[in-house]
Formats: sequence, structure tokens, C-alpha cells
Amino acid sequence: AKAFSGFYATRRGLVVAGLMLAVMGLLLTRALSRSIVAPIRQLSRQAATMRTGDLSRPIGVSGDQEIEVLAETLDEARGKLASTLGELKTLNEDLEGQVASRTRLIEARYRDLKLLQSVAELSTQERDPERVIPGILQLVAAHYTLPAVAMVTRPPEGPAATYVAPPGTAIRTD
Repeated sequence: AKAFSGFYATRRGLVVAGLMLAVMGLLLTRALSRSIVAPIRQLSRQAATMRTGDLSRPIGVSGDQEIEVLAETLDEARGKLASTLGELKTLNEDLEGQVASRTRLIEARYRDLKLLQSVAELSTQERDPERVIPGILQLVAAHYTLPAVAMVTRPPEGPAATYVAPPGTAIRTD
């Protein structure tokens, strides 16, 4: 037993040293978890919030210098992304307004072209001014939704002629 007493003492010392190393390892793991793992998890949650489209919340994480630099960089990217997204929304709204305005203009021109086409068709089908002019006046009244349209012609020779659409509408000739 005396022969193994040095061995037992060494073994106890190794066991105590091992336990101390295990406790130190646990303490070191806990410290690393608090200073690195927890801030990284917090950054991950905030990045997930950004991914869903919520760019309104600033990113702030405290921890080691590297973690704080990473958080600041991510927050700058969030700010630039939010700014760019706002600019794009504004440009999109402006573009939609321009498209709507140009669409209305094109539609108005198309209606005018249809009127001109109708006038041209009427003019090629009928050569008698006594029939063409009232027909054209009716087309103009319908196109512009006017209750009545009138036209007076004064040829170089002959009497003036008055045309009214729709026929029978009373007009004033003051």
C-alpha cells in the first residue's frame, strides 16, 4: 500500500486537476456563449426580421468589438436598403402616373382617329354635301357628346346654308 501511495496521491491530484479543468471549461463555455453565441443569435433574429421585409427596426447588438462591427455594418445595409426601397416605391408611383396619363392621351387620340375614319368613310360613300355635312355633324356631336352641332357655309356664289345635327334642333342666329 505504501508502494502505491505516490500513485494514489498523483491520481487524486489528476482527478482534482481534471475536475478543475472541467469546471473552468464550463465557465469558459458559458462566458463564450454570452459574449459570442448570444449576440450572433440576436443578429440572426434581427436579420430574419429584415428578410420578412421589416426594415424599420434598427439593428443593435452589444458584445465583442467584432460583433458590434458586424451589427453596425448590417444596420448600415438595412438603412441603405430601406432608403433604396423608398426611392423605388416613389419612382414606381411616378411611373404609374405617367403611364396612366399617357394611356388617357393615347385613348383620346384613338377616339379622334376613329372619328376621322368615320368621317373619311362617310365622305367616300356620299358625295352630295347636303347629305355629307349633316352626317359629319352627327358624328361630331356623338363623338364629343354634344346635344347639337351646327355649321353655316357661305359659298362664293349662292346663298348661305345652315346645317344642324340632330335635324330639327332649334338654333339661334343672333
